[in-house]
Amino acid sequence: MSLLHRLVQYYFVLCATCIWNSAQISQDVATINQDSSYFFYQRPEYPKDCKDILNECSSSSSSGVYLIKPDGYSEPFEVFCNHDLDSGGWMVVQRRMDGSVSFNRNWEEYRKGFGFLSTEFWLGNEKLSYITNQEVYELRIDMVLSNGSSFYIKYNNFRITDYWGSFSLTSVGDFSGNESSVITLCPPNTVAQNFTCEPVQDTQIYTDCYHAYQTGRRDDGVYTIRPSGWTGEPLKVPCNMSIDGGGWTVLQRRVNGSVSFEQNWEEYKDGFGILDHELWLGNDKMHYITNQKNYELRMDMINLDEDAYFAKYSLFRIKNEDSKYQLELGVYDSASTASYDAMDRHRDQFFSTPDRDNDANSGYDCAANHRAGWWYESCFNCDFNRPNIGSCSYPNPYWYNLPGSDCLMYTDIKIRPV
Repeated sequence: MSLLHRLVQYYFVLCATCIWNSAQISQDVATINQDSSYFFYQRPEYPKDCKDILNECSSSSSSGVYLIKPDGYSEPFEVFCNHDLDSGGWMVVQRRMDGSVSFNRNWEEYRKGFGFLSTEFWLGNEKLSYITNQEVYELRIDMVLSNGSSFYIKYNNFRITDYWGSFSLTSVGDFSGNESSVITLCPPNTVAQNFTCEPVQDTQIYTDCYHAYQTGRRDDGVYTIRPSGWTGEPLKVPCNMSIDGGGWTVLQRRVNGSVSFEQNWEEYKDGFGILDHELWLGNDKMHYITNQKNYELRMDMINLDEDAYFAKYSLFRIKNEDSKYQLELGVYDSASTASYDAMDRHRDQFFSTPDRDNDANSGYDCAANHRAGWWYESCFNCDFNRPNIGSCSYPNPYWYNLPGSDCLMYTDIKIRPV
């Protein structure tokens, strides 16, 4: 899509398409500053977006600055809510007016946000990631042209990935607007490049992410693969092309608990979650991928101290369903920063889920009690799939004997051919 007129000022806003019904939660609001329309909620939970504020707070009909706390985000923060536009409930994430704030910023500044909510600002990619991954949001972009005319465009499903996905724009949804004459849309099977519509290249299918990396693909994202022996449709898999030399196929990721990992045998077999966010790729897929060649394993984690660690192993392979997806694990790499082989006791173990106990502990059902699927022996010393990610509240994901806290707020499992 290209704009045919010069834009001199614009801003875009988000509005949740799902209404949060919280009639049981108090709607008492205390005014901090009537002039600035700044409020805080006297209740244990903050509103998660501006639509939430509009629905739950009778005093929030005016536009202004409010406190919100999206699902999984550590602390509440301020946002500007526009309640005058298009039925209200819009959260402004960017605004340009007169150039008073420079947008020539680096990665960290765009990550954290900058500017002033009352004038020009960028809310911050990290906040935007948490916001857009808790609901389906529509996006509205309002623009004013140099001749003074104005128009807007809307998309019905806007979302970006997290920090580890480089805040990629993964969805915008269907387009609508009030002034299509100023917008040129590329026809089907073409893509906008250098202000023209270029033909889309045929999608190549790879055997894994390293195969894609070898062909020159260097962008993190979702790729299409077909492992040797796989007879179904080609698979969509997340590829990490930037860390540790690139070419990694991502098998698991936890970020903020937005996807439940308390799943049964069939769901762990088929896979679940969101490819560019939290996911379990699926035991059947892992079996076919890891049995076409030898793969090394890298397990990345961030603990509650916000310290990052990794552990690497020389081989990762799992058997088929008839063999209960038994784990074959190679030698622990001494260069790993986790400093302890917490996966040692999980070597050669069968996979268990809350509805199928295959662990080596005859007197205790690890998967049922830990509410997750994993290669349990007697439950310990590593488990990335327990439910309470981001806390030390049992049962929580952990890696035993880390240099810092054992409790984890981020996990990522990936493989690459040796």
